[in-house]
Amino acid sequence: MSEIIKIGNHEVVHITEVRELRRQLAWHEENARKQMIKLQAQGDKIHELETTIQRKQDAGDLLFEELDDKTPPRNCGCHLFPPCIDCTNHSSSRRAIKAWKEANK
Repeated sequence: MSEIIKIGNHEVVHITEVRELRRQLAWHEENARKQMIKLQAQGDKIHELETTIQRKQDAGDLLFEELDDKTPPRNCGCHLFPPCIDCTNHSSSRRAIKAWKEANK
């Protein structure tokens, strides 16, 4: 004869069913614990990536300020003698400044 547990005055549940429910609950709790560990690891990775992005943004800002201060206004004379000295000396700085501005709109 199997053991039974009475719940209230009306429901009767076999002890084997209760054990199975407890086993399933323990499995789900363990699975939830593992998922929380994975979620925490992902949160840590996101924080690490955000920190890296901020460091790179700060470095880019410093480079922009330096280039922007040292790059004179365009004075291109390529229509006379290409490539002109202005383009030869400052075109790469101007491209970098333009790229930074586009990326930071």
